[in-house]
Amino acid sequence: MDTIKLPVASLFQEKLMHYQELVAVLTEERKWIANANVDELWRMSDAKTTIARKIDQLRARLLEIFTEAGIDHNMIPETFNTSKIVSLLPGSLRKELAGTLLSLGIVKEEVRSLSRDNKQYIETYLTMLDDLMSVLTGRSQTPAMYGSQQNQKRSDGARLFHQEV
Repeated sequence: MDTIKLPVASLFQEKLMHYQELVAVLTEERKWIANANVDELWRMSDAKTTIARKIDQLRARLLEIFTEAGIDHNMIPETFNTSKIVSLLPGSLRKELAGTLLSLGIVKEEVRSLSRDNKQYIETYLTMLDDLMSVLTGRSQTPAMYGSQQNQKRSDGARLFHQEV
């Protein structure tokens, strides 16, 4: 078990760093959403994708370390579960990682919150644009169907803008 101590601690620290990078990207993305700067939004999208790939690679590496140490985890990177991985660690290592894991949980919640806020901001912005275009084109007002409602059939069939968030 001592052979996994250093790499596991290092990988969790690196994972925390990547989630902090994601918070910075999501915070910057909000600014570009407000400015409607499409080029910068594409850059932010690429940055988020890159960070997500790095996090996936860390998950895969953590699972490899556990497999090499003979620890049965029954996971693949797509089903990675931090709580389950931590529960497989010896108590002394869990204690050493407690601060990092607590910080990781807090940062993950911040990522979820920022992501949710950015999505809501985009949906509100698209609805406002659609309302504005309805006024400009003289179309009757129809309810906006962005987000989870996008897959429902529309009776009017003609939307000036179609965007998935």
